[in-house]
Amino acid sequence: MRIGEAPSVRKPIPLTPLIDVVFLLLMFFMLSSTFTKFGTLEAGAAGAGSDQNSAPVAEKRFPGAIVVVSGPGNILINGAAVEPSQLVASLDRLFADGVTLVALRAVKSANVQDLVSVLDLAKQSRVTDIVVMP
Repeated sequence: MRIGEAPSVRKPIPLTPLIDVVFLLLMFFMLSSTFTKFGTLEAGAAGAGSDQNSAPVAEKRFPGAIVVVSGPGNILINGAAVEPSQLVASLDRLFADGVTLVALRAVKSANVQDLVSVLDLAKQSRVTDIVVMP
């Protein structure tokens, strides 16, 4: 008598654990992502209906000067060292050259008080827009 192989029984793959894993991944990526709004840059030439007298996009969006604070009394404007007592005069000279936007950035070696002190000095100048960068 010949004994044949037992017929194989195919079990269906349960989808419940797979759905649980997908849901957990979805929750992980939703909670770990940041929802910051990135700045957009206008592109294109001036066409019909646009204001011909408006400033170019680069002048509207990008700073004319970058002030880096790296510690108490360590200030750089566009890479040149400036004493804190001369900061207002230096920013006023830049304003006279047409700079209206200044980006203020603190490096890791600077503390919050250094940044606030330079920000207070910068607000005393004639520069109209001061942006603190992370």
